[in-house]
This record gives sequence, structure tokens and C-alpha cells, in this order.
Amino acid sequence: MADVTPASVAAFADYAPPVTSLPPAQPATLWKTLRRDRTFRSALAVLGVIVGAAIFAPLLAPYDPAAQFDLTTRLQAPSAAHWFGTDPVTRDVLSRVVFGARISLTIAFLAVALSLTIGTVVGAAAGFVGGSFDAFVARSIDALLSIPRVLLLLSVLSLWGELSTRALVVLIGTTGWFGVARLVRGEVAALRQRDFVTASRALGARGMRVLVRHVVPHLASPILVAATLGVGHMIVVEAGLSFLGFGVPQPDASWGSIIRDGREFMQTAWWLTAFPGLALVLTVLAVNVVSDRLRAALSPRQLPAP
Repeated sequence: MADVTPASVAAFADYAPPVTSLPPAQPATLWKTLRRDRTFRSALAVLGVIVGAAIFAPLLAPYDPAAQFDLTTRLQAPSAAHWFGTDPVTRDVLSRVVFGARISLTIAFLAVALSLTIGTVVGAAAGFVGGSFDAFVARSIDALLSIPRVLLLLSVLSLWGELSTRALVVLIGTTGWFGVARLVRGEVAALRQRDFVTASRALGARGMRVLVRHVVPHLASPILVAATLGVGHMIVVEAGLSFLGFGVPQPDASWGSIIRDGREFMQTAWWLTAFPGLALVLTVLAVNVVSDRLRAALSPRQLPAP
């Protein structure tokens, strides 16, 4: 039998396969389970139609969303020429709703990606390091979560004034990672005590390697659920800010700004708020249903045995 030396142990640690949260067969099993769920399929179909409309907005929109027509078409009801009617400045509402889907979804997806990145890094570092650093991060997250997010956003926006779309993504994303960080911190703190982490350390793996290669893969399931749920929340946040006049700058269209344009004409021009409001509700509802069904399917696998 060959002698076990520190060099051989370190070499084995370098080439040891990573521990993943989902074995290769499980993603296929998960999809098979979700595919049999009618509610999930229906919500995914609705979400697919809306995302497809956003991607192919230039092909689907009948007019330029910022194009203005003659004054005779002002506040025109839905017709063959303008399926969703026109707004107070004669722009086509259907074109603005379609292009608004592109802007609203893009802001939501990018903001979620940014918030997940920050939350995962901060939460994983706090949960893995532990000690006083973990306590400091945990108390800081609790303090940040105690501040109403809408109040925080409005305070910043009132100081900065109108922001570009990119700056709006950064602002929404950097104020949405607190809950993700707390979730990741709790998961990592529990995983840190597992036997496979102890075994990795015994084989010579260093802290960063253990965290990235063995602990982080176990976070795939909760992060995936948090991401899908976060998209719906970000859409609502962006729509609320745009409705209040702090969101997407004119003449760009988002669902919130379209509803804002029609708020004074709700009794006489119902289509100005009905169609973008319906698109907003359907999208958020579909995202939340997908997130709920995904969480139900993944719940037994939240912390699978290594």
C-alpha cells in the first residue's frame, strides 16, 4: 500500500470532483415533474408569450412607440387602425405596451441578476466565515431590511432627480439584495457544518475552494426560486417608480409610465390604463406562479444529502 503523504493528499484534494446539489439525473426529473403540472405549464406559456413579444417588439409593434399622429387621433378608442387606442399625445398604445414589455422586463432581469450577485457574495462570505464578521453582516442586513424599500428608493431619486435606464437598474438592483443575502447566509451557515465540508478541509482544500467548489453549488435551488420570485417584484417596483414619475425617462415607454399617462383619463379613456395594467398583472402573476410551482418541486431538494 502506498504511503499517504501531505503532497498526495493535497493533489487528491485538487482533483476531487465537486459536490453538487443536483445529481445529473435530477434536472431531467425536475422538468418531468413540472411538465405534468398544468398550472406551471399555463403560467410558463403566458410568460413565454410576453417575453417573446418583448424580444420581437420591433416586428410586432405596428408603429414607432414615440411616433405622434394628427390631433384627430388623440384619445382614439380601440379600432382597426389602433388596436389598443391612442394616448393624449396621439401615440399608439399597443406599440407602447409591446415596447414597454421590453423595457420593463429588461430592467427586471438585470436588476435581479445584480441583486442576486451581491446577495450571494455577501451572504456566502458571512455564512462561511462565521464569527464576528457573520454577526456584523447579519445585524447590518436586519437593519437594512427594516427600512421600507420604496421610501429608500424615493429618497435617493428625489435627491438625484431623473435617472437613465442603466442608473435605474443599478439603483433597483443594489437595494434588492438584502433578502437574498439573508437566505444565502442561512443556507451556507448550515452547509458549513456538513460532513462533506469537513472532509474537503481534511483533504487539504482551502476555504475559498471549499466555498466555491463544494458549498455554492448547493445554493442553486434556493437561488433559482429567489430569482424567479424577484423578477415579479422588480417589475412591480419599476412600474411603481415610473408611475410616480421617477422611473424610465420619456419618451421611452414602460408599463408604469403608460399607466401614468392615462391616470387623468381613466373614466373617459379606459384603454390607456387597462391594457398596460393587464399586461403588468398577467406578467407578475405568471412569474409568481412559476416561482411557487418551482419552489414546491424543489422543496425536497433544498439541502440534499451529499
